[in-house]
Amino acid sequence: MKKLVSMMLILCMACLMLPAMADEEITGDWYLKIMKMGEQEYDAAAMGYAVTMTLNEDGSVVMTVPGDDPASGTWTIEGDEITVIANDSPAKGMVSEGVFMLASEDGQVMIFTREAPETVALAEVIPAESAEEFYGPWTIVYLDMEGRIMDIAAMGDEGALVTISEETMEIAGEGTISGMLSLIKMDAPAFADGMLTIQAAPDALNPNLSATAELLEDGMVKLTITSTSPMILYLAPVEDAEEAPAA
Repeated sequence: MKKLVSMMLILCMACLMLPAMADEEITGDWYLKIMKMGEQEYDAAAMGYAVTMTLNEDGSVVMTVPGDDPASGTWTIEGDEITVIANDSPAKGMVSEGVFMLASEDGQVMIFTREAPETVALAEVIPAESAEEFYGPWTIVYLDMEGRIMDIAAMGDEGALVTISEETMEIAGEGTISGMLSLIKMDAPAFADGMLTIQAAPDALNPNLSATAELLEDGMVKLTITSTSPMILYLAPVEDAEEAPAA
């Protein structure tokens, strides 16, 4: 609560030093750049939060996030303080020099700009000629959860590996995501129709787990792990991981 009060005081003091804003400086599309929660700061695009906030001239607002339903609401301005209410969740902030900063009641700070973030450009799937094209160590570059593509390195999981061989597939890493994935036991990769199909090992925690590995045009691999809901990992050869498409 103290952090939120402090943030509001800073915003109010800044507002006193700024001229009144015209609606055209506020309306239109804004793109989430940075999220701050407590002492932590995150690159929104790298974390899969490609949020677009559209403020319309009629006082309505729409927030869109890939994989989620749009959040709608209203926005108002009093002096230089802007209040945005989306899905009944209010946030207050201000616009200055092309930057829109909003602080929610729970202390989360969202910083928007007019510049749309770069999106991950993933290559098309192509049929592999043999199973050997999938064998070897691969670095996990991206994680796709319901349309949210997250940069694994930005999540503190740099160096997470998937190793595929003729007999098994193993996942290793010390980060939160890779640590959980390392519990997955899979074996007996089978090659057919240009892709690998991998089944859970007999002693796996979830024997119903399965995975498919598909080759992409640029040499990366799309690994889809299916259980209750699919999880997609995008892999790059270990020596090429630093050259993967930027988020």
